[in-house]
Amino acid sequence: GNLSASAFYRIWQVYVRAGLGVAFGSQDLEMTAADGSMAVHTARGFGVGYSLGGGVTIPLASVAHLALFGNYNVGSYDMVSPQGLTERGAKHQYLELGIGIAAR
Repeated sequence: GNLSASAFYRIWQVYVRAGLGVAFGSQDLEMTAADGSMAVHTARGFGVGYSLGGGVTIPLASVAHLALFGNYNVGSYDMVSPQGLTERGAKHQYLELGIGIAAR
C-alpha cells in the first residue's frame, strides 16, 4: 500500500492529483528447515511510494457530488523477515478505480 500526501488541481468538474509518501508491503513466506519441517514467516518492507490519479465529479445537489476516480500507485522497498533480508528492491504497482460522494 501507499500512504502519501497529495496535491491536486481542479478545472471545472475534472481534477488530477499526485502524491508522494511511504510505501509498505508484507508477504508470508514458507520456509523449510534443515530437518524438513515447514514454517511460515512474514517479510515486511517500508520505502518510498508515489501515486498519480484523477477523476470527474458530477453534481447531485449544491453541496454533494458523485465522484468517479482512478489512481495508479507504485511503491519500492526492501523485504525483511526474522531471518534477514528476503528481497532487495521489491516493488508493487496497482490501479484502483472507484466511485464516491464528494462534499463541497
